[in-house]
Amino acid sequence: MKKLIGLLVLTLTVTAHAQEVLPGMIPRFYSIEAATDLPITPDAAHARALGGFDISTLDPKGDSNIWKKSSSVIPEVALVRPDETVRFVKTLSSRNGQLRFSVQTSGRKELIVILSKKVHNFVLRRNILAKLGYMTQPMAWSPKLKVDFVDTIDRDLFKEDMKDKLLAGTERWIKSEQDLTLMLQDALVLTPDTNIYNLATGVMSPNIHQGRRLLRAPYIPLALVDATESINLMPWQAGRVVLENVKLNHTQDLETGFGTSWEDARWIGRRLGKLSRQDLEEIVAKAYFPTSVGKLLIEKIVARRNDLMEMLKLEQEFPALAFNPQITFEKTLVDGEIVQEFFEGYASRFSYGDPESPFSSSELGSYAITRGQAQLIDTAVSQLNNLMGTDDEQNYADDLLTIIKKEGPFFSTKAIFVPTFHGSLILSRDIITGTYLGTNNKVQLVDNFGVSLDAGVYAGVEGLPIPMSLKGGGGVNFQRVFSHIKPIQSLKKSLKEPYKNMMVPMLLKGLGDKIDKLKTTETSAGVFTSYIALSCLGKQSQS
Repeated sequence: MKKLIGLLVLTLTVTAHAQEVLPGMIPRFYSIEAATDLPITPDAAHARALGGFDISTLDPKGDSNIWKKSSSVIPEVALVRPDETVRFVKTLSSRNGQLRFSVQTSGRKELIVILSKKVHNFVLRRNILAKLGYMTQPMAWSPKLKVDFVDTIDRDLFKEDMKDKLLAGTERWIKSEQDLTLMLQDALVLTPDTNIYNLATGVMSPNIHQGRRLLRAPYIPLALVDATESINLMPWQAGRVVLENVKLNHTQDLETGFGTSWEDARWIGRRLGKLSRQDLEEIVAKAYFPTSVGKLLIEKIVARRNDLMEMLKLEQEFPALAFNPQITFEKTLVDGEIVQEFFEGYASRFSYGDPESPFSSSELGSYAITRGQAQLIDTAVSQLNNLMGTDDEQNYADDLLTIIKKEGPFFSTKAIFVPTFHGSLILSRDIITGTYLGTNNKVQLVDNFGVSLDAGVYAGVEGLPIPMSLKGGGGVNFQRVFSHIKPIQSLKKSLKEPYKNMMVPMLLKGLGDKIDKLKTTETSAGVFTSYIALSCLGKQSQS
């Protein structure tokens, strides 16, 4: 009988959890308030939904500057002429991974330019929204963009902003430089219009959508086409169902705060289901990816569309479209995988190709040794850090014991203050693959050296009238870390790297001394090249 009761409780618990709305997901049941922009009032829609009526079949009322039911044209605008030079105005606030700045055209028109490893995602999102009837902010991809600067200060600060914001080498975007002019590639140009909310950014909050279906539903198509920089890493599935909630697959560029309801999702899902394969091909083609990347992207989007129809329970209305997971095109797309990392004219790495030599079978033993080496260093540093600093709890207990010895166990209320100090060494050596601190090397040796210090006080109140004590603490912390990144072609060679180079400040000082000895007045190309090479060896970061 007890087992039966336990089983019933477990069943009820699982059932209850299955009807909960999980954060960032879309419930597959009516649970969120009815949309506020339907042709009937929210109260009436709520009552009809509870009565069994499918309110996902209701279109938002009327046309607006956000959406027009009959519209399906992807706009194409030319904001900057191919031979035009624009003048830099100022940098704008932007998220990590992208750099936004304003420019002025020769006709004194102000525009916004975005540099990012994923600018084509903006265009891709714009295209699918336009196909679904949404009005979008005018934007255009600019393969090349010539930017003039007023002085060297603006130009150099702009290049530093590129390093800080884009998390990649500036050579991906800067194709040439002449005096105060930079020739940029792979840029996105937008108008500064504010009368249309730019849904292509993938950002949405409740105070913006205010319960409107037109602004809650776009999460579905945006997630459908949200591609990773490496198209190979983009999942073929649109998402999965977790406890009767839909969790969509997409990158962190797309926020999950749209508050999309089941009815919103099915409403826009029906509009997506009506798109043909030709429509999806047009959406991708007008995002201007490299040809082979676009071909793979189409197949993945079609596959994700089919998966989405099943998760939204619309597969009967909209049967699956054919797609080819083994698509091949020329030498850059083989069996459904992009095998070329960079494409001429593009800043993105559309394929994170595996290094040929560092992880070949002949060097697996070296890799195991490097991992063991890293673990030994971590263990040694951890043991050393355990010895550095005060034992706060023990010092507090000693002070308390002194009071008890002097006044007895029933002493009056007293405050105890114990000064604290802790220090720790930060030391590591790791093998890193892919982008790290803005570098683009496939495999690199990274040495980190730093210190962390904190000082403060640990305090408490003892001898209260009630059987309890109060304890707490506070302090200040200082931490500084230096990193040295060195690209490597062989794991065996990384094992021969001197351990003294892990003392990064000393290494940087040595490099600085070498640079100081160079005669800056010399104009020899060889000397200039040496200067650049030495400058790029060390990278310092402070946290």
